Amino acid sequence: DIVNALKDPRLSSNLMKLRSGGRPRWFPRSFRILSNSMVTTDDPDHARLKTLVHKGFTPSRVEHMAVRVQEIADELLAKLEGREVVDLLAEFALVLPMTVISEMLGVPVKERAKFRKFMLHLLDGPPSGLGRLITGLYNNVRMIRYLDGLIDLRRREPDDGLITALVGAEQSGDRLTQDELVGMVFLLLLAGHETTVNLIGNGMMALMDDRG
Repeated sequence: DIVNALKDPRLSSNLMKLRSGGRPRWFPRSFRILSNSMVTTDDPDHARLKTLVHKGFTPSRVEHMAVRVQEIADELLAKLEGREVVDLLAEFALVLPMTVISEMLGVPVKERAKFRKFMLHLLDGPPSGLGRLITGLYNNVRMIRYLDGLIDLRRREPDDGLITALVGAEQSGDRLTQDELVGMVFLLLLAGHETTVNLIGNGMMALMDDRG
């Protein structure tokens, strides 16, 4: 049943298909980028994006990431050793994915504090209402501008980071556009940060609740 549902053209990941009349004529770039990401498109667009993005996640790159994540985790835990009270979320769970993502994307060391600030503003907004919408849009625009600059930097000055790999990803002459690159990085930020923080916090709570 699940396989049939996934293949059924009447069901879609594209939110614009659910809107009568399709996408409005004027559509902010920040919304356009998110609406054209890999998780909000159907085949053949989804297959194209997936093929190109996979070229950035080679087995050697993933293996290197795993080793580096362990190193960062060990460094953070070493700083907490011997203390009787630790804020697990603020001092470990939040810092770990931010550090990993910053390194993975090739964010220059001198800009990482600013990048982390952008990430926090992007992920944490006012609780509800119009204020959240306006603040969220503003933070999205700021982050997109920063990512545009970071992608342009890696076009000029390639490194061994993931953005450089995605910029160079090519399949039969096809490459990711600037908006597609920004959208992919957005997915990494949202998926790599929020899920990691929640998993560490909830996992530790479950472990402590099961001490008996």
